Amino acid sequence: MADSSRSQRAGGWVRTLLRGGAALLVAGCLGLVAFGGIAYLHARAEARPDPEQRPPLPVATLTAERQQSYATTEFYTGRVEARAETALAFELPGLVTEVLAEEGDRIAAGTPIALLDTDLLEDEKRRLEADRRALEADLAFAEKTERRQQSLERKGFAATAALDQAESAVRSLRARIVSTEAAIAGVDTRLAKSTLFAPFDGVISDRRVDPGAVLDAGMPVATLMAVDRPELRIGIAPETAKILRPGDRVDAMVGGRSY
Repeated sequence: MADSSRSQRAGGWVRTLLRGGAALLVAGCLGLVAFGGIAYLHARAEARPDPEQRPPLPVATLTAERQQSYATTEFYTGRVEARAETALAFELPGLVTEVLAEEGDRIAAGTPIALLDTDLLEDEKRRLEADRRALEADLAFAEKTERRQQSLERKGFAATAALDQAESAVRSLRARIVSTEAAIAGVDTRLAKSTLFAPFDGVISDRRVDPGAVLDAGMPVATLMAVDRPELRIGIAPETAKILRPGDRVDAMVGGRSY
């Protein structure tokens, strides 16, 4: 029994040694394969030819010099505006009877734009003219009385008081005639101002009232825009504004065109 146990243990050691030897053999083979691969890669890398040597590129050089100043181009945005734009209005209140201009109409200076009703003014003028004619008739009679009193005084038949009264009546009537003529002139002025005229050449950009409207003084009727010499409104940097002078010329791009 003892001999059989020793034989079994000896057989186990032999199998263990064989398995260990086989493992070492496999590991050794793997190591040889890896070493061979690395050696192959190194050989290929050393066998690659060196890149072709190219001549250096030529480079232009400049010598830097200090300058006192230099010129640059700056761009600023702005908008085109009419040289003049006015909201046209009557100086007097009244009823609008006609509007003679439409939006988009090109108007020359002095062209009528709108009219106010003038019936009341014409009635007032006729009344004042009648008053003036009556005063002129009274003045003619007063002047005759004055001349008669002067003649009687020279002959010694008239009192001084009567002559003074005749002269005073003449002066009063003349003053009333002057006042009446001034009132007539005022009516004529209001009649003239009842027609709204264009103050300059331009285009009607906005019409705001229609016939039949009753306006207060100063209410806008239409807007007139001058188009003959448009202006550019451009905001620039303060530093640039300091170097600009009246009369300097600049380039402006409007709609792709240079002005």
